[in-house]
Amino acid sequence: MSGQAKQTRRKPGSQPALRRQNTQRVVETLAQRGPTTQARLARLTGLSTGTISNIVRELSSESRITTTPVIDSGRRAMEIALRADPRVCMGADLSEGRLRLLLARTDHDVLAFIDEPLTGSTPSDHLHQLRRRLDERVRELGLTSGDVLGASIGLPPATTAFAGDDALSIWDDVDTAALAEVTFGFDCHFAPAAALAAFAQVSWGPFANAGSVAHLSLGEEPVVGLVIDNRLVGGRIGAAGRIAHLQVVHQGDICRCGNRGCLQTVASSAVVVQHVARAKRLHHLTEERVVDLARQRDLPTLRVLEDVGNALGRALAAVCTVVNPDTVVIGGTLAEAGPPLLDPLHRAFGRSAIPALAQSTVVARCQLGPRAAAMGAAALVSRAATA
Repeated sequence: MSGQAKQTRRKPGSQPALRRQNTQRVVETLAQRGPTTQARLARLTGLSTGTISNIVRELSSESRITTTPVIDSGRRAMEIALRADPRVCMGADLSEGRLRLLLARTDHDVLAFIDEPLTGSTPSDHLHQLRRRLDERVRELGLTSGDVLGASIGLPPATTAFAGDDALSIWDDVDTAALAEVTFGFDCHFAPAAALAAFAQVSWGPFANAGSVAHLSLGEEPVVGLVIDNRLVGGRIGAAGRIAHLQVVHQGDICRCGNRGCLQTVASSAVVVQHVARAKRLHHLTEERVVDLARQRDLPTLRVLEDVGNALGRALAAVCTVVNPDTVVIGGTLAEAGPPLLDPLHRAFGRSAIPALAQSTVVARCQLGPRAAAMGAAALVSRAATA
């Protein structure tokens, strides 16, 4: 019509393009989550079982996958796995004063894992220690550094937003890409360790069907790692998930960030240990000993953990109100205390979250242990290698 803009209809993508897109989705899902059945693959990708069958048949004819008959929930099924790349994925975690290094194939076959204290005092010291351990392990495996597909490295929470001296701030203002290039000579991706631990939950753990996970890491600073729709969330300055600085106590103690009553002042591992040690009149105490006391039903320890659980539950309810994850996973040494900490956390979460969230959000303890962030890092490398 004259004087009217001509309307055009968008044409759908071609069938070959759609097939390539669906195939890539299947390959990336297998790279991220490891071996799985055809039925689960359909649920994870949102593709029909018929489409999955066709893609599996095509990938099998190209020798890109392996298929193995298995029993799943009492029924015969076919497990699908990417054909293992002879090279390895490197995942590392440099948080909490520990060096954790994991080497795995793209099919999630773990070849090596190291967990030791970090030595030195600078980022360069820590990366060189990591490089030495990497070289040792690849030699033991009969490989070289050229056989490393790539690396993802978890770091402590960023502290750029806070003023003053901070024990966690050695990575602030560091050009990590340049430092890694000099140290390793291959691509390295850096991310908050808590976010990588969350990625592990949707890659290796029992919550692989969840696309959105919040992982609460209990330690020097309680921090939540976020994976939303299978993507890591770090924020503009890496401060996403810093629930340690949510106010949970009105007019409470002054926090190192400058505010009062932050979660950090009641739920950091140092504060928990301090409260239990004072109640027990002990001069030296560790997180592991606090866990032991909780398992022995020591009354002062149970009271401290109850208060901590209440504060954590309220903070997690605020997080879930904003991002609405499928699952919240609790990790860290203190989480090993189990019910004395988790029961009051569940109760406080249920009271503080809106009913629909409280009923639909799964809150559970991490099953992957201290390897979680390194496992998530390796899975991130595996997924990137298939892109």
